[in-house]
Amino acid sequence: EYITVKEDMLFDVPQSISDEEASLVEPSAVAYHGVQKLDPSNLKKVMVIGTGTLGLLSIKILKNKYKVKDITAVDISEKKLETAMESGANSLINLKGKDWKTIESLNSNPFISGDYEGIIDYVSISQSMDISIANLKKGGSMVITGLPHNDVVIEKLPYFAIANKELSIKGCYCYVKQDFPDIMEMIVDKTIEVDEMVSVKYDLKEVAKAFSDWEENYSEWYKILIRP
Repeated sequence: EYITVKEDMLFDVPQSISDEEASLVEPSAVAYHGVQKLDPSNLKKVMVIGTGTLGLLSIKILKNKYKVKDITAVDISEKKLETAMESGANSLINLKGKDWKTIESLNSNPFISGDYEGIIDYVSISQSMDISIANLKKGGSMVITGLPHNDVVIEKLPYFAIANKELSIKGCYCYVKQDFPDIMEMIVDKTIEVDEMVSVKYDLKEVAKAFSDWEENYSEWYKILIRP
């Protein structure tokens, strides 16, 4: 019922931010941290692989804060891709049931300069890394943010393609402290709206039901909010 935390790890939440919005500051900070690693102010065309909560928040930040005009969203859920379009994506690629290496919309040759200056990968499996390396422009950057259930070992990483195209591959884990006040400022001034990240709400006594319902709907839902 209680937890002790260091005082310097706490942040004042502005009164204009609701409790529901405040509960989404933490995942928004993860998305923001990953986006920043792309040096987004200079980007014109970006791909976001995986349109779960973090992917959608990244699209919102790229579109509304950094004014990136061309954003491609990649996923296997048509519903989530539709939400990605509503969140600011310009084009959608659904990979469900398709060979990731031969899909027409994606470059399958890792040595050819692709169309994207930056790619954020929230899936983080060998296939998504293949997609990123092949579709980045020369000098492009990819950010690996997704945390797979099992460690992913890339056995046939095209090292020459990475060197030839002078690509940057960056990891992203969580955030830094400044990301929290930055995100709260974005929520206050409506740069990003996070309400739609909450798919459903449950009372505290319904926690067990929330978990079982999540197992049935995880491919369609985003965040579950537990109300104390």
